[in-house]
Amino acid sequence: MLSFYSLFSASNYSELLSTIISFIGVNIPYITLFIFSLVVTHIALNTKICDMVRDKKYSLRCYILTALIALTIFSLSTIAFSRNITIGSKSLSTKVVMLFIALAITPLQCFSEEYLFRVVIARLFNSDKNFVKLILSIASGIIFLVLHKLSNPEFLISPSIMLNLYYFLFGFLSMLLGLFLEDFTFPIIIHSINNLFIVIVCNYAGSPLESASFFISSTIPSPLISSIAMIMIFALTFFCAKKNRGELHGKEKEINEG
Repeated sequence: MLSFYSLFSASNYSELLSTIISFIGVNIPYITLFIFSLVVTHIALNTKICDMVRDKKYSLRCYILTALIALTIFSLSTIAFSRNITIGSKSLSTKVVMLFIALAITPLQCFSEEYLFRVVIARLFNSDKNFVKLILSIASGIIFLVLHKLSNPEFLISPSIMLNLYYFLFGFLSMLLGLFLEDFTFPIIIHSINNLFIVIVCNYAGSPLESASFFISSTIPSPLISSIAMIMIFALTFFCAKKNRGELHGKEKEINEG
């Protein structure tokens, strides 16, 4: 018991407070976007958020599997290809408290991004034509790339072709997956797992995502490896979801025939 309380000694309070303020400060725009999303959806559009996010139904098992796929591939690619990983400099008490704060705030941040820059766009230009879906996905990729360039001054000053490609692909594949599965829950989950992994498990020097992660990489992860890992995650999610949808459709058909 004494050892537990010692984690939260007075000497750690100032570090904890400054870390929390910094983390929340970075996420205030996203929290604002989340509130704005609720207002627009329920008042202006008179539509439930779940109806905006998805048309098709998938099982909870499929969503959990998506999270596990993303977490596994992010973890393996980081362990296998990252260099100079060291233990984070923040105190253990700060890391523990920030873990719970990140679990509460980061999914809202990711939901807000996905909702405003993918779901809303998809609903405004709703179409079953594959050509339109491709155009919307390209536009989403460009928006995602530009937003991340503006949020990270170092990225803006010294751009990397592969880093540009990585951010473009993230936005492009998120929109494409949501449109073809008719459910944006999947890209929201993948985005959330990606950001939670960075904020809680292993961040990198110069990251715009303020955190108290347990580990720190002295260099940014390889954009090429990150792009390959991301493509694998989206591809596996797509095939698992399509299989799950087929199973649910078969069960519905049996019930209706019965």
